[in-house]
Amino acid sequence: MENKYYPPKEKEFFIGIEYEEGNKAIREKVTKWVKTVIKDKIDLFQVFDGYTVCRVKYLDKFDIESFGFEQDSGDSDFIKDEYQIEILGESTRGKLILVTQGYGFETLFYGWVKNKSKLKEILEMVGVLKE
Repeated sequence: MENKYYPPKEKEFFIGIEYEEGNKAIREKVTKWVKTVIKDKIDLFQVFDGYTVCRVKYLDKFDIESFGFEQDSGDSDFIKDEYQIEILGESTRGKLILVTQGYGFETLFYGWVKNKSKLKEILEMVGVLKE
């Protein structure tokens, strides 16, 4: 994938999402991006005030490793304890991933994941990460 970031749609925002913002009121083109996390409903409303430009980083191997996974000998498998994440494909929709437990015997999640925050939400939901 060429682009490291994408402009998110409003429906992609939720409490806990990591994104970068720039202020377009200062310049036509944003030159400085600030990393931000949506902490509450007030933050959600302020993101779409008309003055803020947002971008979200596509999920990459460093994001997966930040949750304690280590890349296996292949370039698409990541392992942590008895859990495995396998990257099956990639497009502008994100990465098609398979999360399994018991070294591939029990499927916990199969689907498209676009960014680190969404992967974190999924890993917490299926019990791989504890909140």
